Amino acid sequence: MGAISILNEVKNKVLNAEYYDLLKRAYDLQNENIEQLKSIIENLKKNHFLLDEYVFSRPLEKIVHSFMEVLLPCFVLERTNKGYSLSVQFDEKSEAIWTREARTKLRSRMETSVVKRYKYNFNKFMDGNWSEEFSFTQEDYPRLKFRYASGGTLPIIKLEGKDYYCLFYRDIPPVGWNIANGACDTLVELLYPIDTIERELREEMIIIKPGNNKKTDESIRYVFPLDKDKSKDHPDFAVARKLWKRYLPGISDFKIDEKHIKWEKGPDKVNIQTLLPHVADSTPKCN
Repeated sequence: MGAISILNEVKNKVLNAEYYDLLKRAYDLQNENIEQLKSIIENLKKNHFLLDEYVFSRPLEKIVHSFMEVLLPCFVLERTNKGYSLSVQFDEKSEAIWTREARTKLRSRMETSVVKRYKYNFNKFMDGNWSEEFSFTQEDYPRLKFRYASGGTLPIIKLEGKDYYCLFYRDIPPVGWNIANGACDTLVELLYPIDTIERELREEMIIIKPGNNKKTDESIRYVFPLDKDKSKDHPDFAVARKLWKRYLPGISDFKIDEKHIKWEKGPDKVNIQTLLPHVADSTPKCN
């Protein structure tokens, strides 16, 4: 027996007509809601691919400018006779971020007092007023997050017999002069940060030699030599050239030539240990 039939049986026996009409209206509204819910579920079943697209795809601009940084569970920094040695480890379960929004949110959630205390101890170590080893574990500092890895280069430009340091001005936090620096983009770069260092230099530095309006004196835009199977120019340069057109209208037509670079290795090194299942015996070192 349905609910309406039951209500009809008890009408004028238990409920008066006014209460009966109220109950029936409530039941009818409930049925309408159930039918609407069924319709929504059917539409979701038919269009489930929309959910898949939301999860498994993103706009190209979000992918191109993404990065990859591991939130280290621990690290050890040691002072050696030649410099510093940083040891890190991570695996496929380690937390990671891949958007600039996540990096900003992560920084805002760290307690200022904890950060200041840790910076104080770290600076003491760097000044030599600490032991020969400085370590971090997530268990000891649950409110701190260290991102791995970024890499950068301090270019030294030789011009007319003199050496000049080349710095880059950032207009986003942290604002100020900096080296050609940036975060890793791929798992390969996480394991071999030198790849990040070389890529960032090529992305951020443009060298040009404007001509003097003589037919025999061409305007030149220099690029750094790469492996023969790689592009000689970086896609991000197109954006920079568009901005430079305000001052050098013909920059896109400049002759392209290679500029020799010489790498000077520093005294520090990074030891990377990972238990990634598809990386066999992975203990590469970055000097």
